[in-house]
Parts: sequence; structure tokens; C-alpha cells
Amino acid sequence: MRRRFEYKDRELEDFLIRFYPAGNYTWIVPDGCFLVDVFLVGGGGSGSSAGGGGGYTKTFKSDSKGWKDGEAIAVKPGQSISITVGKGGAKVYQAEQNSPGKDGGYSQFMNSSYRANGGKGANKWKGGDGGSAGSSSYTQDGASDGGDTNGEEYGVIKGQGHTTRDFGESGGKRNAGGGSGETNTGVVFQGGISDY
Repeated sequence: MRRRFEYKDRELEDFLIRFYPAGNYTWIVPDGCFLVDVFLVGGGGSGSSAGGGGGYTKTFKSDSKGWKDGEAIAVKPGQSISITVGKGGAKVYQAEQNSPGKDGGYSQFMNSSYRANGGKGANKWKGGDGGSAGSSSYTQDGASDGGDTNGEEYGVIKGQGHTTRDFGESGGKRNAGGGSGETNTGVVFQGGISDY
């Protein structure tokens, strides 16, 4: 979350706040703050034999640089705002014999109008959809920066189709890499890239 404003033809940043780890938070809007940019990342889905999908991202901001899902969010000084940071999907144990992975939790600012859903858990050998797609078993690395993976017999596993970088901007750090599937070929697959 950040607050930006224009002053004498310059764009200034008043604050930048990152909420982590997963959990629930309360933010009190400071004096003089009436509008905030918000970037949300849902929790990643858990893997099984395949990789879970990275969490989806949502960007709400005043400028038009890169990608955005909506405008900056209006707030009032002194307002108490609930924030949820989604956690990753629950672990699946080998004893569960390739049971499907679990979906990640959503992240939210204020109310459900400003929400990023969690990535999908792997469906046994099929990767999970998400912000960046997880890879199916024996196929490839997990996707990065909103990309898909080719699940071969499982079809295309879908990413969100646009950047997962902070605030949707080309210079932002990447979030929500997709998980990788297992292999029996000696090739070691990697999860998708996250810069955090």
C-alpha cells in the first residue's frame, strides 16, 4: 500500500507499507490521507505431484503506468481499515496418495471489492491455475510474472495473463511464482520466480 501525490510537477511518495506475514491486520488512516494505492497478492496454492498456482494479484492505483484493476481507494483520516493477507494452501502429505493440493487464501483491503484470490491447489498431476501457473508433473518449471504452463496431456494451466510485479509496474518486484511438479527423468524443475 502506498500514498502518492503531485507537488510542483513532481510525483512524491508519502509512505509505502507492506503487510506480512499472512494474517489479519488493522490500519488506521493517518492525518491528511484521503487516497491510497493498494497492491494485493493472494496466497499460493499447495502442490501435490504437480505444482500449485501462485496467488492472484490486484492493483488499485491513481496513475496509469503498467497494469491496474481499478482506481486508487478513497479513505478518511482516522478510519480503521481491516486488511487480510492470505496464507498459502495447506500442505498435502505423501501418505494422502497424491490428493489434490489446497487453494491459497485471499488477500483483502477494506472489503471484498478489493480482493486478490489465492492460487489453485494442484489437482494431483495437473498444475494449479493462479497468478502464475503451476506446472504439471514431468513437464517444466512453474510459470513467472502471470504466465501459463503447458500441461501436455493436462492442457494449458492458466496464469492471470498480466504482470504480477508490484503495483503492476515494469520496475516492480515479481510476486506469485507458480510451483513446479515432480520429475522422474533426472531433470530438476524449479518454481516460478518471486523476487521476495
